Amino acid sequence: MATYAQVYRRIVEKFSESIGEVAETQAKTVSSVELDDDLNPKDEITKEEIEKLIEQYEVLMKQGAIGIAREAVREEFKEDKTIKDLKLPDEIVPKEVKADQFASAL
Repeated sequence: MATYAQVYRRIVEKFSESIGEVAETQAKTVSSVELDDDLNPKDEITKEEIEKLIEQYEVLMKQGAIGIAREAVREEFKEDKTIKDLKLPDEIVPKEVKADQFASAL
């Protein structure tokens, strides 16, 4: 079962590909989240904390941050289809996930 922590980690990884160590620094500024040395959240993560993380990246990258976060969720969905069961911020949910959610609801 997918977790918010997996999504958080995947988003940080995706931003690290784009902006390097700055991504890790920004991830560590989300005050309610403590990360281990591998950037895995030490505690449970919520949708709100993912939103805070994206807000940190938006300060640096504006609207491009949403696209990168959406791509991170898309990659996670390829590996773990249960991500569709998480209530993620709508703007980062890729169309593949939305389609799967819709099909599951039928």
